Amino acid sequence: MEKSLSKDLRWRIIYCQAEGFTQKEIAKRMYVNEATVNKVCRIFKKWGCVRDLFVGRVLEELVKDKVD
Repeated sequence: MEKSLSKDLRWRIIYCQAEGFTQKEIAKRMYVNEATVNKVCRIFKKWGCVRDLFVGRVLEELVKDKVD
């Protein structure tokens, strides 16, 4: 099971990207995989925040359907 990144680390990745660092440079700097940096940047570009809102909503709906 993978460890989730802290919200703070996700925001630091976004700030580094805004400063002009490449995803490879950010990955080395933050000691995370380049794919992780790519995922965080993609989520930020799509939703404007560092948490994937779609995942929570889908799971929430599934739980509601099962409980009711």
